[in-house]
Amino acid sequence: MSASAAALILPMPLKYATVDGRYRFSKRSDAFTLLEDHPIADSLRIWHYRLRRVNKHERHIPASQMQLDATKEIYAANRIPDVVLRSVFKYLHPLDLIHGCSKVCQRWNFLIRAPSLYREVRVVVTSESFRNGSVRRFLEMVRTQVRKLCVVHSSSFMPLNELYTIFPVCMPNVVLLDLGSFDDLPRELIEKLVSCFPNVETLNIATVARSKAKQEQLSTLFVDAAFPRLRRLVIGYVDAMDMQTAHALLSWKRQLEVLVFRNAISPRLRHVETMPFSTTLKELHLELVRDVDIATIYNFKNLVTLSLGCCWQMRDEHLIHLKEQYKLEHLHFSTLGEGVSTVGLASFLHLPEHNAEYCFPHRLKYLRLSYSEQFNNEAVKELLKSCPDLESLNVAGDAALDDEALSLLIANLRKLRFLDISNVCNGERKLNALQDLAGDELPYLRLLQVHYNDQIAETTLQALNVRRPSMLISPRRDYLINWSIVEGRVVFSKHFKGDLNAVINDLNDEPGFCCIDDHSSLCGQG
Repeated sequence: MSASAAALILPMPLKYATVDGRYRFSKRSDAFTLLEDHPIADSLRIWHYRLRRVNKHERHIPASQMQLDATKEIYAANRIPDVVLRSVFKYLHPLDLIHGCSKVCQRWNFLIRAPSLYREVRVVVTSESFRNGSVRRFLEMVRTQVRKLCVVHSSSFMPLNELYTIFPVCMPNVVLLDLGSFDDLPRELIEKLVSCFPNVETLNIATVARSKAKQEQLSTLFVDAAFPRLRRLVIGYVDAMDMQTAHALLSWKRQLEVLVFRNAISPRLRHVETMPFSTTLKELHLELVRDVDIATIYNFKNLVTLSLGCCWQMRDEHLIHLKEQYKLEHLHFSTLGEGVSTVGLASFLHLPEHNAEYCFPHRLKYLRLSYSEQFNNEAVKELLKSCPDLESLNVAGDAALDDEALSLLIANLRKLRFLDISNVCNGERKLNALQDLAGDELPYLRLLQVHYNDQIAETTLQALNVRRPSMLISPRRDYLINWSIVEGRVVFSKHFKGDLNAVINDLNDEPGFCCIDDHSSLCGQG
């Protein structure tokens, strides 16, 4: 057996067999910081999507990131013209340029310093790189070329009030600025960010300002001169803001299209009568919203995505008003409270015959309705009539679902690409619909998640996966079914030995994976 065959993890592509340290910026508008999607630590891969974490495993450094001095022994590097090398280099990742090509020879080292090669970069600020000025020199070199920038300060770097000195006078082409790893933004740094990045459209400050004192500093961000082209904002701990700062944020004269609140109990939407972005906002993400804030959501008439992490204060009357959000394609509800009845939810999912195009759920494609006992057979039937082309569905923890309802979902939603039915099998239910899955059912399914369902044996899912190798199946957290061929026999692995972090990041860029639930995630802690 060849080395490549030995490393193959079926049914995965070979690229997932070892850990690849190359980072990339997510396509998702509500993505977490780049540092969490692509950790730096060699010995620990951690993937965050809200509460999810991937277990430890040893990192294998790709050959492309090792020193390439041996290349000189294979061919004469000087024979390759500069124009050819530049054409090749522009397709390489910054990590490969810095840790690979720069080691070959002085000529290559010189060529990889072309600023145009660095359009999407992550910069790690350590005490050493700050003191010797290497970070500052690099940012000065690429200041006119970078479009997406993530700045990470290591735990060893303490003087945040001096961090502003690493930035050049202006980086005019940066449209995405990721500071999601910062827990503080000193006033001097905020002033520098405002002047240095005039054309930022996406700003991630998800973990900034965990204390009230730090929150007050943010008020200097929400002024007319700051980030005039801002369209997407990811921010956290809004509930810890004082009223003045919260009002400044929600009254900020920006044509926001995406607004993501992380780690916030209530964004205090109700305290602002008119928000400048009420007509432009297309995506709103809240982890927990109070009933008094839900009513404010009615004012956002052009929402395409509405994600509410915890809906325990929602009532039937709220659902009636949300029916007017007819443009919704993504809807995430979790943990509906007692104020929502089974009849109310079924009515919410019903599409009227008259003026259907102006009612929810006419455009719905991606739905998370998890840990909500109101989702019963009647609601399932209404959903199937209204949304036969649904592409993603998460009904994890919906205790009212029985075998009949699951059979209806599996048989009728033929365009599903993501399905989470974790924690729905209790008592005597056997998930017969899944065990007897016909060849023409769920033909396009990309990921099937079936956590905490003891009534279905993992061997049954293994047999299904062998029949459907294009389908990823997760019977438990931190694991995807995988196997190898040994002497002509299929041998299943008890663990996922490849780069699970990379698998998730690839899925994360696909429409619909956003519906995977926090409580039963592929990788997570309860």
